[in-house]
Amino acid sequence: MVNHYPNLFVVGAPRCGTTAMCLYLKQHPSIHLSILKEPHYFATDLMVQPHTVTDEDEYLGLFTDRPINAEGSVWYLQSEAAPKNIQTHCPDAKIIIMLRRPWQQIQSLHSLYLRTTNEDQADLEKAIGLCESRRQGREIPSTSYFHDGLQYLRNASYYDNVKRYLDIFGDRVKVILFDDFIKKTSAVMADTFEFIGVEPCSEIEYDQHQATLKLRNTALHQLRRQPDSVRNKLHRNHVSVHETKEAAHMSEALKLHLMDHYRQDVAATAELLERDLLSLWYQN
Repeated sequence: MVNHYPNLFVVGAPRCGTTAMCLYLKQHPSIHLSILKEPHYFATDLMVQPHTVTDEDEYLGLFTDRPINAEGSVWYLQSEAAPKNIQTHCPDAKIIIMLRRPWQQIQSLHSLYLRTTNEDQADLEKAIGLCESRRQGREIPSTSYFHDGLQYLRNASYYDNVKRYLDIFGDRVKVILFDDFIKKTSAVMADTFEFIGVEPCSEIEYDQHQATLKLRNTALHQLRRQPDSVRNKLHRNHVSVHETKEAAHMSEALKLHLMDHYRQDVAATAELLERDLLSLWYQN
Protein backbone atom coordinates (compact mmCIF):
# COMPACT_ATOMS: atom_id res chain seq x y z
CA MET A 1 0.00 0.00 0.00
CA VAL A 2 1.38 3.38 -1.06
CA ASN A 3 0.70 6.22 1.35
CA HIS A 4 0.86 9.90 0.59
CA TYR A 5 0.96 13.11 2.53
CA PRO A 6 -2.27 15.06 1.97
CA ASN A 7 -2.42 17.90 -0.52
CA LEU A 8 -5.57 19.61 0.80
CA PHE A 9 -6.11 20.95 4.31
CA VAL A 10 -9.24 22.41 5.90
CA VAL A 11 -7.41 24.23 8.68
CA GLY A 12 -10.29 25.84 10.62
CA ALA A 13 -11.42 27.95 12.31
CA PRO A 14 -13.34 25.67 14.71
CA ARG A 15 -17.15 25.93 14.67
CA CYS A 16 -17.14 27.64 11.28
CA GLY A 17 -18.57 24.83 9.13
CA THR A 18 -15.51 22.61 8.70
CA THR A 19 -17.33 19.38 9.62
CA ALA A 20 -19.97 20.00 6.95
CA MET A 21 -17.28 21.04 4.45
CA CYS A 22 -15.42 17.77 5.01
CA LEU A 23 -18.62 15.74 4.63
CA TYR A 24 -19.27 17.39 1.29
CA LEU A 25 -15.68 17.04 0.08
CA LYS A 26 -15.64 13.36 1.00
CA GLN A 27 -18.51 12.64 -1.41
CA HIS A 28 -16.45 13.71 -4.43
CA PRO A 29 -15.01 10.67 -6.26
CA SER A 30 -11.57 12.29 -6.69
CA ILE A 31 -11.18 13.28 -3.04
CA HIS A 32 -10.12 11.06 -0.16
CA LEU A 33 -10.64 12.53 3.28
CA SER A 34 -9.00 11.07 6.36
CA ILE A 35 -11.34 8.88 8.43
CA LEU A 36 -9.93 10.81 11.39
CA LYS A 37 -11.04 14.33 10.46
CA GLU A 38 -8.69 16.15 12.85
CA PRO A 39 -5.36 14.31 13.28
CA HIS A 40 -3.55 17.60 14.06
CA TYR A 41 -0.27 15.94 13.09
CA PHE A 42 1.37 19.21 12.00
CA ALA A 43 0.29 21.30 15.02
CA THR A 44 3.44 20.45 16.94
CA ASP A 45 3.25 23.56 19.11
CA LEU A 46 -0.20 22.78 20.55
CA MET A 47 -1.30 20.44 23.31
CA VAL A 48 -1.79 16.86 22.11
CA GLN A 49 -5.49 16.00 22.07
CA PRO A 50 -6.96 12.47 22.46
CA HIS A 51 -7.41 12.23 18.68
CA THR A 52 -4.03 13.72 17.73
CA VAL A 53 -1.80 11.50 15.58
CA THR A 54 1.92 11.92 16.29
CA ASP A 55 3.32 8.84 14.55
CA GLU A 56 4.31 9.41 10.90
CA ASP A 57 3.34 5.93 9.70
CA GLU A 58 -0.07 6.21 11.36
CA TYR A 59 -0.58 9.62 9.79
CA LEU A 60 0.40 8.50 6.29
CA GLY A 61 -1.87 5.49 6.73
CA LEU A 62 -4.86 7.86 6.83
CA PHE A 63 -4.42 8.62 3.12
CA THR A 64 -4.50 6.82 -0.24
CA ASP A 65 -3.38 7.25 -3.84
CA ARG A 66 -6.50 9.29 -4.71
CA PRO A 67 -5.66 12.51 -6.66
CA ILE A 68 -6.72 14.63 -3.68
CA ASN A 69 -5.98 13.57 -0.12
CA ALA A 70 -7.42 15.81 2.55
CA GLU A 71 -7.80 16.30 6.28
CA GLY A 72 -9.57 18.89 8.43
CA SER A 73 -7.64 19.73 11.60
CA VAL A 74 -9.32 22.94 12.78
CA TRP A 75 -6.58 23.99 15.21
CA TYR A 76 -4.03 24.27 12.39
CA LEU A 77 -5.28 27.82 11.96
CA GLN A 78 -4.27 28.76 15.50
CA SER A 79 -1.00 26.84 15.35
CA GLU A 80 2.10 28.83 14.44
CA ALA A 81 4.00 25.64 13.59
CA ALA A 82 1.39 23.97 11.36
CA PRO A 83 1.72 26.09 8.18
CA LYS A 84 5.51 25.78 8.19
CA ASN A 85 5.29 22.02 8.82
CA ILE A 86 2.70 21.61 6.06
CA GLN A 87 4.87 23.56 3.62
CA THR A 88 7.88 21.37 4.44
CA HIS A 89 6.08 18.06 3.88
CA CYS A 90 3.35 19.10 1.45
CA PRO A 91 4.80 21.98 -0.62
CA ASP A 92 2.00 21.92 -3.20
CA ALA A 93 -0.82 21.81 -0.65
CA LYS A 94 -3.96 23.89 -0.95
CA ILE A 95 -5.57 25.40 2.13
CA ILE A 96 -9.21 26.06 3.00
CA ILE A 97 -9.96 28.49 5.84
CA MET A 98 -13.50 29.05 7.15
CA LEU A 99 -14.46 32.06 9.27
CA ARG A 100 -17.57 33.35 11.04
CA ARG A 101 -18.45 36.18 13.40
CA PRO A 102 -16.02 35.78 16.35
CA TRP A 103 -18.72 36.11 19.03
CA GLN A 104 -20.76 33.37 17.34
CA GLN A 105 -17.68 31.17 17.08
CA ILE A 106 -17.00 31.59 20.81
CA GLN A 107 -20.58 30.79 21.74
CA SER A 108 -20.64 27.66 19.55
CA LEU A 109 -17.23 26.41 20.72
CA HIS A 110 -18.19 26.89 24.36
CA SER A 111 -21.35 24.86 23.74
CA LEU A 112 -19.36 22.06 22.08
CA TYR A 113 -16.87 21.94 24.94
CA LEU A 114 -19.66 21.67 27.49
CA ARG A 115 -20.95 18.60 25.60
CA THR A 116 -17.50 17.00 25.40
CA THR A 117 -16.47 17.91 29.01
CA ASN A 118 -13.52 20.06 27.94
CA GLU A 119 -15.40 22.90 29.68
CA ASP A 120 -17.19 22.85 33.04
CA GLN A 121 -18.31 26.49 33.32
CA ALA A 122 -21.83 26.65 31.89
CA ASP A 123 -22.04 30.44 32.14
CA LEU A 124 -20.57 31.75 28.89
CA GLU A 125 -19.52 35.12 30.27
CA LYS A 126 -17.77 33.49 33.23
CA ALA A 127 -16.02 31.01 30.93
CA ILE A 128 -14.70 33.89 28.82
CA GLY A 129 -13.61 35.67 31.98
CA LEU A 130 -11.49 32.65 32.95
CA CYS A 131 -9.26 32.91 29.86
CA GLU A 132 -6.36 34.69 31.57
CA SER A 133 -6.47 32.49 34.66
CA ARG A 134 -6.50 29.37 32.52
CA ARG A 135 -3.66 30.68 30.38
CA GLN A 136 -1.63 30.64 33.59
CA GLY A 137 -2.68 27.04 34.28
CA ARG A 138 -5.31 27.77 36.92
CA GLU A 139 -9.03 26.88 37.09
CA ILE A 140 -8.77 24.35 34.27
CA PRO A 141 -11.55 21.70 34.38
CA SER A 142 -10.40 18.33 35.67
CA THR A 143 -11.96 16.74 32.57
CA SER A 144 -10.30 19.13 30.10
CA TYR A 145 -8.50 17.38 27.26
CA PHE A 146 -7.41 20.50 25.32
CA HIS A 147 -6.55 23.51 27.46
CA ASP A 148 -5.52 25.59 24.41
CA GLY A 149 -9.11 25.49 23.18
CA LEU A 150 -10.35 27.25 26.32
CA GLN A 151 -8.63 30.47 25.24
CA TYR A 152 -11.86 31.66 23.65
CA LEU A 153 -10.82 35.28 23.12
CA ARG A 154 -7.46 34.51 21.52
CA ASN A 155 -8.83 31.72 19.35
CA ALA A 156 -11.47 33.90 17.71
CA SER A 157 -8.93 36.48 16.52
CA TYR A 158 -8.35 35.81 12.84
CA TYR A 159 -6.00 38.33 11.25
CA ASP A 160 -2.58 37.00 12.32
CA ASN A 161 -3.57 33.39 11.71
CA VAL A 162 -5.02 33.97 8.24
CA LYS A 163 -2.10 36.17 7.23
CA ARG A 164 0.35 33.45 8.30
CA TYR A 165 -1.17 31.07 5.74
CA LEU A 166 -1.45 33.69 3.01
CA ASP A 167 2.21 34.62 3.48
CA ILE A 168 3.27 31.00 3.01
CA PHE A 169 0.76 29.59 0.53
CA GLY A 170 -0.44 32.67 -1.35
CA ASP A 171 -3.16 31.99 -3.91
CA ARG A 172 -3.33 28.35 -2.78
CA VAL A 173 -5.44 29.58 0.16
CA LYS A 174 -9.21 29.84 -0.13
CA VAL A 175 -11.09 31.67 2.63
CA ILE A 176 -14.79 30.85 2.96
CA LEU A 177 -17.15 32.87 5.13
CA PHE A 178 -19.70 30.91 7.15
CA ASP A 179 -22.38 33.37 5.96
CA ASP A 180 -21.78 32.43 2.32
CA PHE A 181 -21.41 28.73 3.11
CA ILE A 182 -24.80 28.57 4.82
CA LYS A 183 -26.72 30.75 2.35
CA LYS A 184 -25.19 29.51 -0.92
CA THR A 185 -23.90 26.03 -0.08
CA SER A 186 -24.01 24.46 -3.54
CA ALA A 187 -22.46 27.52 -5.20
CA VAL A 188 -19.70 27.67 -2.59
CA MET A 189 -18.97 23.97 -3.07
CA ALA A 190 -18.86 24.34 -6.85
CA ASP A 191 -16.36 27.16 -6.42
CA THR A 192 -14.41 25.07 -3.92
CA PHE A 193 -14.15 22.11 -6.29
CA GLU A 194 -12.83 24.48 -8.96
CA PHE A 195 -10.25 25.82 -6.49
CA ILE A 196 -9.16 22.28 -5.64
CA GLY A 197 -8.87 21.40 -9.32
CA VAL A 198 -11.44 18.60 -9.58
CA GLU A 199 -14.45 18.22 -11.83
CA PRO A 200 -17.79 19.61 -10.62
CA CYS A 201 -19.95 17.11 -8.75
CA SER A 202 -23.73 17.46 -8.84
CA GLU A 203 -24.51 14.51 -6.55
CA ILE A 204 -23.49 16.01 -3.21
CA GLU A 205 -25.89 15.37 -0.34
CA TYR A 206 -26.07 18.56 1.73
CA ASP A 207 -28.08 17.19 4.64
CA GLN A 208 -25.40 16.23 7.17
CA HIS A 209 -27.30 13.25 8.58
CA GLN A 210 -28.08 11.88 5.13
CA ALA A 211 -24.51 12.54 3.99
CA THR A 212 -23.20 10.51 6.93
CA LEU A 213 -25.48 7.61 6.01
CA LYS A 214 -24.41 7.88 2.37
CA LEU A 215 -20.75 7.63 3.36
CA ARG A 216 -21.20 4.85 5.90
CA ASN A 217 -19.75 2.06 3.74
CA THR A 218 -16.82 4.26 2.73
CA ALA A 219 -16.13 5.03 6.37
CA LEU A 220 -16.30 1.37 7.38
CA HIS A 221 -13.86 0.47 4.61
CA GLN A 222 -11.47 3.18 5.75
CA LEU A 223 -11.83 2.09 9.36
CA ARG A 224 -10.88 -1.50 8.57
CA ARG A 225 -7.58 -0.27 7.12
CA GLN A 226 -6.57 1.47 10.34
CA PRO A 227 -4.64 0.02 13.29
CA ASP A 228 -6.31 -0.11 16.69
CA SER A 229 -4.25 2.87 17.82
CA VAL A 230 -6.06 5.03 15.26
CA ARG A 231 -9.49 3.44 15.64
CA ASN A 232 -9.42 4.17 19.34
CA LYS A 233 -9.08 7.89 18.58
CA LEU A 234 -12.39 8.03 16.72
CA HIS A 235 -15.48 9.36 18.50
CA ARG A 236 -18.37 7.15 17.43
CA ASN A 237 -20.74 10.11 17.28
CA HIS A 238 -18.36 12.64 15.78
CA VAL A 239 -20.90 14.29 13.49
CA SER A 240 -23.77 14.36 16.00
CA VAL A 241 -21.49 15.77 18.70
CA HIS A 242 -20.34 18.53 16.35
CA GLU A 243 -23.81 19.39 15.04
CA THR A 244 -25.20 22.72 16.20
CA LYS A 245 -27.07 22.44 19.48
CA GLU A 246 -28.64 25.05 21.72
CA ALA A 247 -25.79 27.23 22.95
CA ALA A 248 -25.35 28.92 26.30
CA HIS A 249 -27.10 32.27 26.56
CA MET A 250 -25.17 35.31 25.40
CA SER A 251 -26.47 38.54 26.86
CA GLU A 252 -26.80 41.57 24.64
CA ALA A 253 -24.23 43.34 26.82
CA LEU A 254 -21.70 40.54 26.34
CA LYS A 255 -22.35 40.43 22.59
CA LEU A 256 -21.77 44.18 22.29
CA HIS A 257 -18.60 43.89 24.41
CA LEU A 258 -17.24 41.15 22.14
CA MET A 259 -18.18 43.04 19.01
CA ASP A 260 -16.21 46.00 20.26
CA HIS A 261 -13.32 43.73 21.35
CA TYR A 262 -12.95 42.25 17.85
CA ARG A 263 -13.68 45.31 15.73
CA GLN A 264 -10.02 46.11 15.02
CA ASP A 265 -9.14 42.48 14.21
CA VAL A 266 -12.19 42.15 11.96
CA ALA A 267 -11.28 45.39 10.15
CA ALA A 268 -7.72 44.16 9.58
CA THR A 269 -8.97 40.76 8.38
CA ALA A 270 -11.42 42.50 6.05
CA GLU A 271 -8.61 44.50 4.48
CA LEU A 272 -6.51 41.35 4.15
CA LEU A 273 -9.32 39.50 2.38
CA GLU A 274 -10.63 42.52 0.48
CA ARG A 275 -14.10 41.78 1.83
CA ASP A 276 -16.30 44.22 3.76
CA LEU A 277 -16.64 42.19 6.96
CA LEU A 278 -17.65 45.21 9.03
CA SER A 279 -20.82 45.65 7.00
CA LEU A 280 -21.47 41.93 6.84
CA TRP A 281 -20.84 41.09 10.49
CA TYR A 282 -21.72 44.33 12.27
CA GLN A 283 -24.80 45.54 10.39
CA ASN A 284 -26.69 42.28 9.82
